Amino acid sequence: ISLVGTGCNHQTLVQLADKFRFSPLDCVYTPGFGNLKLIDSEPEPSKYKGGELRRDTQSSLVHVALACEGVSSKDEKGVLTSSLLNEIMGKGPNIKWSSGSNRLQRAAQAVADAPCLVSSFNLHYTEAGLFGVHMMCDKNDANKVVKAVWNEFSKVLKNGISKDDLTTAKKKLQVNLQMTAEQSSDVFSKMLTQPDISDRITDVQSLVGQLEQADYSHESVNQLAKKMLSGKQPTLVSIGNLKSMPYIDDLRA
Repeated sequence: ISLVGTGCNHQTLVQLADKFRFSPLDCVYTPGFGNLKLIDSEPEPSKYKGGELRRDTQSSLVHVALACEGVSSKDEKGVLTSSLLNEIMGKGPNIKWSSGSNRLQRAAQAVADAPCLVSSFNLHYTEAGLFGVHMMCDKNDANKVVKAVWNEFSKVLKNGISKDDLTTAKKKLQVNLQMTAEQSSDVFSKMLTQPDISDRITDVQSLVGQLEQADYSHESVNQLAKKMLSGKQPTLVSIGNLKSMPYIDDLRA
């Protein structure tokens, strides 16, 4: 159970938390918790495996998530490095209701007959992570869009990025970090979902300064990109009308 607050005195929050503090035995014998069993051993760490999941519906649209193994939240350098790569790939439009102009979006729009939307994502969990791309397109464009995006996605990861790409990505990430820190709702969300590193997340100026260090060169970003692509099999998840949706083996052919 997590108790998180923003815009309040820390000691006041601690006093409030003390009112709800209870031991595992208290949980077992507290009405409303049901018949709980105490677990002595720690659960095994989650591991990325990859694979495919499809759900066919009558929708005229298709939502697709295509991802590789990313980095865990414990890897501070990896989190920032993958965030730079996410900026380069194109994590979505900055203007509401616009389609954006990132390289993945351009690759998809070049082959699609109907409007589509493509953006990359970069997720970090305690033991593992996901780095990939989300696509939304017309059911008749699914095969063309997914293959075009995968080709562009894998090409960037395989061939690497340029120094100019990295310079632009650093500027974008620095701005986005500072803008996020100004929104208490975003800070609150990160504190709630990642309490073990929330103190480092909220230290924005430190993160911005780290990006200028030599550790975050285009060589380090390219090294991480190639590691992602050459790792375990990718993950492909799709929902919608899948009549033209390719399978994961079609992408690796």
